[in-house]
Amino acid sequence: MFFFLFRVSAVVLLLSFTLISKVFADFTSYEAVYDLQIARIHSQSHINDVDGVLHYNLQRSCDGWKVAEDHAVSFTSEGGEVANFDTYIKTWESFDSTSFSFDIMEESSYKDPANHSGYSNNSGGVAEAYFTEENTKIELSSDINFPVQHLKAALSLAEKGEVFYQSDVFFGGAEDDAFYFTNTVIGQGQEAPEPLLGDLDTGFYWPLHTAYFKHNSTNSEPEYSITLHVQKNGIIRSYRVDYKSFSMRATLRAAKPLAPETC
Repeated sequence: MFFFLFRVSAVVLLLSFTLISKVFADFTSYEAVYDLQIARIHSQSHINDVDGVLHYNLQRSCDGWKVAEDHAVSFTSEGGEVANFDTYIKTWESFDSTSFSFDIMEESSYKDPANHSGYSNNSGGVAEAYFTEENTKIELSSDINFPVQHLKAALSLAEKGEVFYQSDVFFGGAEDDAFYFTNTVIGQGQEAPEPLLGDLDTGFYWPLHTAYFKHNSTNSEPEYSITLHVQKNGIIRSYRVDYKSFSMRATLRAAKPLAPETC
């Protein structure tokens, strides 16, 4: 749901920042609440029900995009046992997509809390990620995307009528789960069936279906996939997550504009 300094020349930096800022200008700062529910239970699944809520913020800051996510989800097993998960995510992604930082806290009813924080820089053909808790550094592909950058690229292709996009994407988190290879199928743009978003509503969206694969995996099946119904201004009307054993849908409950950060 979404995340992150170097240039050889100050002139290049200024020109690059100005151009990229204009590209991102049509993304809207907003906050939204989504209800999470079971969509489908696959064969051999031990999940019987899913119930939860996501509070999501996308805010334009002075030098990049801030994303905040607060997930509270309960999973009920076939035997009636309930496992509760709370995940808090804060990320920042620079407008020129050269820097990204993340801070993630995970709590559950069955294991100890876990924290994951760090940052990544992608500049001058060199991309690296740093993980605070592990005190480690890894190299990344220089063409890797960060989350907002990835969404923006897919929407740009959608406007041009393209139907397919592949990219490595760095999300942050635990080192062994921080980045994925993605395949995105871009559906045909659709008129929105009803105005859900008030002044934020464009009346039009694209379905973006993205499959997520572990990097260098030889498995033809993705770890999971996400289908977004997303507007040109970056606002997500709804989404669905498909895991191997069950699927979960997110329905928009409420959304409103969020004032950009004062600079």
